[in-house]
Amino acid sequence: MNLLILTRRAAATRLFRTILAASAAALLPVRAADVTSTWTNAASGVWDLNTNWTSAPPPPLFPNNGNGGVATYDAVINATGANYTVTLATAITVVNLMLNSVNATISHTAGIFTATGAISVSAGTYQINGGTISNTVINVSGTGTLLIAANNANLVTGVTVNGDLNFNVTSAATRIAGGTTFTQAHLAGNATSLGFAPGQTLTGTVLFEGAAFGIRHVEMDGTAGTFTVGTTGVIRTNAGLTGDGAIGDNQNYGGAMTLINNGLISSQVSGRTITIGAASMTNNATGTLEAKLGGILTINATNWSTAGTTSVNAATVNL
Repeated sequence: MNLLILTRRAAATRLFRTILAASAAALLPVRAADVTSTWTNAASGVWDLNTNWTSAPPPPLFPNNGNGGVATYDAVINATGANYTVTLATAITVVNLMLNSVNATISHTAGIFTATGAISVSAGTYQINGGTISNTVINVSGTGTLLIAANNANLVTGVTVNGDLNFNVTSAATRIAGGTTFTQAHLAGNATSLGFAPGQTLTGTVLFEGAAFGIRHVEMDGTAGTFTVGTTGVIRTNAGLTGDGAIGDNQNYGGAMTLINNGLISSQVSGRTITIGAASMTNNATGTLEAKLGGILTINATNWSTAGTTSVNAATVNL
């Protein structure tokens, strides 16, 4: 009996120590980067030049994990004054990037940028103009803007965007891959385009909007593949649109799209059209195809079927 009691006490002691150790570990702060590099002043320059940065601890080092023998970096761009551009044209990896200046624009023209922690854009503009953002989280807040330029080489892959993608200029386009998600994508310019890699699922909202005439596009990036509008996914026209929207056509990327709709596709601006031109389309039971408020929805898929809802309210659906 005494042996049994001692054994139970020992087991209880080990369990208590395990719980205590786990609790202590949970209270430990997240390890910061070894060095924080801050953009020196409100003047344009290239990212990968040491003298453009002030580092703590010194000497000046541009933020890129491994640069100067330093394992990890945080990058801060918060200088104010005249408007300036930080040109990012090479492969860079940091722990965190903090962009917090209304005067600053990061122009990402080449290379893969990865933040193993997160990218925070609370003021200023991060513009993708030929580069790739990969495997990170982007938190957009305040007056910060994530802007897509007119460059078909743009790629956002493996990224969680807590915020919006903005396509404000003619032919602004990006490829979406690796399970990337975003809150909203504003396709406001003529010939703007989202090219989804095969197997991607839309969980946010794509808005065809803006006063520019012409067509906004949701395309398939690749020879062919399946693009799914998830149960929370929405593709719709937005108030003020003077152009039209197209799903599954050929603008910049042009792969043959198999469209699966589990969410909402809605034409809801009077006189404006959404055309579904995918190679094939399935509107599942949870899916809704909708035209209302004078909007026009044209289903021009080669093969299509629906087990879901097709709704028309003071509008037009062309089959």
